[in-house]
Amino acid sequence: MSMVDVPLFGWPAQAFWRNDATSFGLSVRSFTLDSTADRYALIFQAPKTGTLDRMEFNVSGGTTLADMRAGWQNLDLATGYPNGTYTHWRTLTGYSSGWLTPSFFDSNGDGTGSRRTVTRGDYVCFVLEPVGATPNITIGATRYGGGVFAALPASVRNTGTGYGTDTDIMQCALFYQGESNATFLNPFILPATAFGNNNFSSGGPRQVGAVFTMPFKARAVGVGLRGDLDVDVIARLFDSPTNDLIASACSIDKDTTAAQSGTTLVEVMFPTAHVLNAGSSYRLALENSAATACNLTHLTIGSSSCAAAMAGGSTFVWTETSLAYASLVNEASWSQNTTRIPHIWLLIDQLDDGAGGSGGGAIVVPQSFSPMGAF
Repeated sequence: MSMVDVPLFGWPAQAFWRNDATSFGLSVRSFTLDSTADRYALIFQAPKTGTLDRMEFNVSGGTTLADMRAGWQNLDLATGYPNGTYTHWRTLTGYSSGWLTPSFFDSNGDGTGSRRTVTRGDYVCFVLEPVGATPNITIGATRYGGGVFAALPASVRNTGTGYGTDTDIMQCALFYQGESNATFLNPFILPATAFGNNNFSSGGPRQVGAVFTMPFKARAVGVGLRGDLDVDVIARLFDSPTNDLIASACSIDKDTTAAQSGTTLVEVMFPTAHVLNAGSSYRLALENSAATACNLTHLTIGSSSCAAAMAGGSTFVWTETSLAYASLVNEASWSQNTTRIPHIWLLIDQLDDGAGGSGGGAIVVPQSFSPMGAF
């Protein structure tokens, strides 16, 4: 196998957080099902062949959490909307607001029927509708500026007069039968319940970032992030189990960036490029030794099993420590938050070509790989 040059990109999905540099302006939204005629549907193609289990999603509030049917419908190819008939479903009763984890959707709607099998590329519609009492159910959603999410996958709503495109995208995560982790569906479909930021300074936590396992072999040449850096910070790439420094410290000088003007995008290069191996664990962290706080933005996901529905995969999660770099001892120096995804990424310029000798084979990357380089 050999390393081959590729256009510089950020992993995971660096442009995903670039609401300062693109039209993707992320915002937390919601929509309300307040009539028995209301319908919401997420139309997508099956990302892989297998058996669908369920869709988890966020009920962010509501005054009347009436019974609700959730399940799969087929796509009407003539209209581009759900055909109105459930193939597999469950009726949700007695639930509370928060992240919902319904039982598997089956052909009888009660756990006695079969699950839906799909082939990669099959069209599937996930549909929500109130049943019974007049509802007031608020569903957590995300909106992207510019209406870039209108075609496929598609977010659509029917308030009683027919379906139409909606730019509020349900916060949800797709699960296949027999898999404990969610399946990556699309970089714009988030299993998120909140967006925020976390301060870091000499008062603690002093270092923040991401711990992760590389799903493919790649060469890292820099780091990118979204945050508010009011003082100089140092970015480091660590070997996660031993805290050995494997990339030279990279200083981010606030006076040479626009970071001091508020939350924004920062990308800087490491002095030396480093090859990261598939299956090996690493930590990418920022250290602030000053009392003045900086922050790194992040999103909160519905559950730790939903991390796999993000572009970084199931292991890319928040990490922090109150210790300075010189005081680090071992892995126990750090703590992880498995429901928080930091807005930080590696800049990559080479991938393994997957072939022996001089190369020429296909570059194999995981399903969740989403460089977003076109943006």
